Amino acid sequence: MAPRKQKQTKTKKIFKDCTVAIGGDLVDPQWQDASKVAKWTTSWGGTFNYKMDNSVTHLLCTHASFKKKIPEVKVALKNKHTHIVLLNWLEDSIYAKKRLLEKKFSLKEKQKESNAKMRRKQQVQKGLDLSVKYIDPNLYHIYRDSMFFEYQVKLTRDDEKNEDVGQKYVLTLWESNAKPHLYQTTAKFWKKHRDNKPAVLRTKETPRKFDVAFEDFKTFFEKKTGLLWDDRIAKAGTMPAEKFQYEPPTGGKPVGLVNGRTPSLFGDGNVRAQLPLRLKEAAKQDDAREDVDGSGSKDAMGEDHGRGQPMKKTKRKSGAEDEMGKDHDHGQPKKKKTKKNSGAPKKQSSKTLTPPSTSNDDEGEDQDQADDIMLDADDGGMQPEQAQAEEQEFVDEEMAEIGKALIAGIQAEEMAELASNSLLVLAQGVVAGVGDAQDAEAEDPEDDESEASEEE
Repeated sequence: MAPRKQKQTKTKKIFKDCTVAIGGDLVDPQWQDASKVAKWTTSWGGTFNYKMDNSVTHLLCTHASFKKKIPEVKVALKNKHTHIVLLNWLEDSIYAKKRLLEKKFSLKEKQKESNAKMRRKQQVQKGLDLSVKYIDPNLYHIYRDSMFFEYQVKLTRDDEKNEDVGQKYVLTLWESNAKPHLYQTTAKFWKKHRDNKPAVLRTKETPRKFDVAFEDFKTFFEKKTGLLWDDRIAKAGTMPAEKFQYEPPTGGKPVGLVNGRTPSLFGDGNVRAQLPLRLKEAAKQDDAREDVDGSGSKDAMGEDHGRGQPMKKTKRKSGAEDEMGKDHDHGQPKKKKTKKNSGAPKKQSSKTLTPPSTSNDDEGEDQDQADDIMLDADDGGMQPEQAQAEEQEFVDEEMAEIGKALIAGIQAEEMAELASNSLLVLAQGVVAGVGDAQDAEAEDPEDDESEASEEE
């Protein structure tokens, strides 16, 4: 019988598009011969170069050769597409029968990691040195308020009279990275314009709570500038030259809170910041009215224990209306909406409202309006079902109505002032016209006599 043919095993081309070269001594005795490396590389689909050039994609090298920066390594470092890898990359890829990623075996990556470790050690040591007299920037950061204003301010002084020119303070409020947050206040002082070694000041040796650290911050600011911290914007640039000057940020940058509010050209705080405070004040006023109008004591749920019925919340009008229900925007009388209180009955008014009669057509409407007002004054309360329905309606719209009332009140004042000015101008015009007519009659008596003679 003829001998069987042996099967020839085919290797995968795992090193396709790879050009391999050797840099220096590989140390391993099995790979000392370059021809052996070339054989294994080509048999698995790669290309081998005996000299290092720009076409090489993988340079096999050791740690010692890489640190010495041998000529092959220098050429490879200039080419971004060249990988400088250990010999293990070639061996492990052959055993795995696939091309492994170079990152695990790359000497460039290992150098980056070692450099990063060295930088971290240097940074930690630098922070420890700074923490002795100043602050450790690795453990603290500059504090920012809700408006993203950084509490690191620069105070300058250029007093030529006292020869204090180019002096500068940098005042900083620090917040710890760890939670719960702790705070520290520090300051740096430059006595001259180009002083390379500023003096360092730390108000407290240990970190404190925010209230204590912020009080130190404001005290230092007031001592150097002569201004309160909350007056830094309104009174900026008004202090004498011997004091340090503070210049607020410009160009739309945040300037920080003033009296706990956002500063504005229209007051201590803008409308958006003052709205919650105004809502609270309006709610307090409503509670005060209910305490005066209602009888008995109320609990936290608004229950009137004198009558056992929930107190009805007052609803503000969004338009500009007077006591007779007239709308100043259109000048038409409105029908007054009757509102009834579930508390103690209102006292009946001893005065009756009699609307002025302008014509026979308006008497009926004005009389109906007066009757509605009298019925509202005579009504002593409402049923529980009606009170609950009204209360549910007011609860749903209360916040929106209060916000609208704030805006509508301002608009009503402006429109009332405009209307009064218009009426005043109109009245002056009428008076002036009557006066001119009287003067004209007084100046032409002859014309009147001639007209009378003609009529005779």
